[in-house]
Amino acid sequence: MRKNVVLSVLLFIALQLGYSNLYATLFSTQDTFARDKTSGSPDPIFGTYNYLMFGTDNYTYDHVVLFQFDLSAESAGAVKDAYIQLYCFTTTGLDLSLVTLVKINESWDENTVTWNNQPQTDSISLLYNVKKSTDLVNWEITSLIDTSNVFYRFYLNSKGNDLISSWLDGSLLNYGLMFKIDSGNDTANFAPKEYTGIYTNRKAQLGYTYDTSIPEPLSLILLIMSGISLCIKSFFKQR
Repeated sequence: MRKNVVLSVLLFIALQLGYSNLYATLFSTQDTFARDKTSGSPDPIFGTYNYLMFGTDNYTYDHVVLFQFDLSAESAGAVKDAYIQLYCFTTTGLDLSLVTLVKINESWDENTVTWNNQPQTDSISLLYNVKKSTDLVNWEITSLIDTSNVFYRFYLNSKGNDLISSWLDGSLLNYGLMFKIDSGNDTANFAPKEYTGIYTNRKAQLGYTYDTSIPEPLSLILLIMSGISLCIKSFFKQR
């Protein structure tokens, strides 16, 4: 009787560990911004800049921001609560109702991408809502980027979560995401992967939780041990 209880407990623990929610955060492997070209100006490249400018400034320059995250070493699973976390250096205020986050559909290189050669994207926004915080603990939903030296989390909607899941299981190629804005007269500067401050968490991040159907190593060991014990016990009972 006691052995049965122990085996049952081991199986329960293994199943709980094997199919629980997991959490992942990754820094961007590519990030840059592109600025629209005006008459007489060059088509600049910003891949090595130590900031990411987004929005539309007073000189009518439009800016888009591109991100790519390497998920090749991550476990596949059903993603939920995915977000991009950015640290804001400075801002003149940015109306988030004008912002879209879209899937990039072709390859690009942060060291060569410009406004004129920027990659093609989807038109469907993957942005659900945005939260800001000064201490990474008390997050507040916001409709405006209006505070510098603060973190912002851009949460993805269900289509965005499904996209990350597809990147993880390899059913879709991962070319990254792009922030776009249609109008307005404000900008915000965010920390890129080139950020060199002492706080590395200020670099652009992708975070998400996911359910995996593949047991983790400890869970797998417990399942195997429990299964072997049950087989041995059944064998001797039959004899």
